[in-house]
Amino acid sequence: MLVRGLLARHGGREVKRMEEGGFLLEFESGPLAVAFALEWRAAVDARNRAVPTERRVSVRAGAHLGMVVHRDGDVFGEGVNLAARIESLARPGTVYVSETVAAQLEGRLKAPPVKLGRNELKNIRLPVAVFRIDTPGEGRGERALLSRVRSLLGRKRARADG
Repeated sequence: MLVRGLLARHGGREVKRMEEGGFLLEFESGPLAVAFALEWRAAVDARNRAVPTERRVSVRAGAHLGMVVHRDGDVFGEGVNLAARIESLARPGTVYVSETVAAQLEGRLKAPPVKLGRNELKNIRLPVAVFRIDTPGEGRGERALLSRVRSLLGRKRARADG
């Protein structure tokens, strides 16, 4: 499966498969989650170009960093709820993130995150600033962006470990 293959390359973990066909995934950082989402979207877009219209699928992703509780192989908490609410706002083919994730991406992307405003989200106490992650284009530009994100993350990890 496409998601699971890409997940390993981005240090992510599948928490569970959702009823509507989506996934609840966990990553060590916002930039890793966004790099995964962008590569996943590009892979789905490439697949869609090769199949008839009626077999095409669209993806949308939402990411947030926050407190989660691990229990019985699942995750719970406001961090999980917020990520799910952000994902529900995303249009098909888009990646939306919280302000916390957008701040972690600062200076790492060619196109800065686009602020969409503050949103009232179901079961979330305060309005949340939501951002859309745009890429500078399809094909070579998107691959270069993903390569740059991975490169920056690799250098950051090397400094932290060394």
